[in-house]
Amino acid sequence: MIHAALIDLDDTLLDNKMEIFLPAYFHKLGEYLSDRVDPGHMLSELLAGTQQMLINQDPTRTLERAFSDHFYPAIGFEEEPMRQHIERFYREVFPTLKSLTAKRPQARPFLDQLIERGLDLVVATNPLFPRLAVDERLRWAGTSSEEVPFSIVTTYENCHFAKPHPEYYAEILGLLGLAPQDAVMIGNDPAGDLAPARLLGMPTFHLSPDPDEDFTGGSFEQAQTWLDEAGQSQRENAKSPEAILARARGHLAALLSMLEGVEGDLWETSLGEGEWSIAEIMCHQRDVEREVHLDRLTLMLAEPEAHLVGEDTDVWAVERQYDCQPGAEAYSDFIENRLELIDRLSSLEPEDWERTARHTFLGPIHLNEVMAIANDHDTIHLAQIRKTLASIPS
Repeated sequence: MIHAALIDLDDTLLDNKMEIFLPAYFHKLGEYLSDRVDPGHMLSELLAGTQQMLINQDPTRTLERAFSDHFYPAIGFEEEPMRQHIERFYREVFPTLKSLTAKRPQARPFLDQLIERGLDLVVATNPLFPRLAVDERLRWAGTSSEEVPFSIVTTYENCHFAKPHPEYYAEILGLLGLAPQDAVMIGNDPAGDLAPARLLGMPTFHLSPDPDEDFTGGSFEQAQTWLDEAGQSQRENAKSPEAILARARGHLAALLSMLEGVEGDLWETSLGEGEWSIAEIMCHQRDVEREVHLDRLTLMLAEPEAHLVGEDTDVWAVERQYDCQPGAEAYSDFIENRLELIDRLSSLEPEDWERTARHTFLGPIHLNEVMAIANDHDTIHLAQIRKTLASIPS
């Protein structure tokens, strides 16, 4: 069942030809900063900083950090004063670029229909701009975040990966607590919007009067009909090494965003009697990562046809007294374990993914299937954490 719709912004919700828009944007930004830095030098380092965002694969590093760590030292300014100056550019000058774009009259009614369906809406624009710039473009589209209840708007502040990395989509799905087959991606760019989302197992729609032959596509109206079909079709999460690694990285990035600022008594927050607190969830995740996922990986790489013992790990919560353990420490340990898992999976050869074992309950199973199960385990607890955090009064 479809629970969320990810929708691109430029040339999807808003007519905005980037080959025209970006040169004008670069010119105005260079002109605005020209009293502080040479425009040519600024543009060169802006593009170099953007490249750092495009190649980032570190789930612990936001795109803002990837950009800032290069850009501000390269132009010779302290970060905070220059950042404030650039924010003024986005408030005062960036809005003048509106004339280069055009509203799509069908966009807002389309979003309203998705809301009526009860879907979570995500603005899945390539997160290379700050929130100020994305919000401005949403206003130009007539779909402002003040008026449309988007669950997520992707920006360089809140994302760790950029398009066309499938990790970008995996991070969004992690934040939503959804498996890939439970969300759709709608966009105009087959290579950036659709192919990496489909790699994870997401249904995709090419919003274009001339859809790519490899993707279902068409108009906003046709997208509504397609959504009915997508919700009824049976799909599986992808089990390719690329999809598994993307979800492992993306889920960690999502968890870091979700638990940022959780401290003190907030670790003890739960949904009520009999439900795990955030601390208990992290104790569970830590132990399963180390004693199930990492141990199974080690065993399958060491022994042909290894025997994998099925175990009820939920009982560890009582046996190991998770309710008495500090959540922050469990969280830190889980991050360390996940980074080790990512590192080890990244080094596997193609034939390693085909190694087989015998599982107590599941029978013969390949390594890629074992790791896909690990991905799905993440999703269960990310959804649990999302729901728990939503219960905290603001």
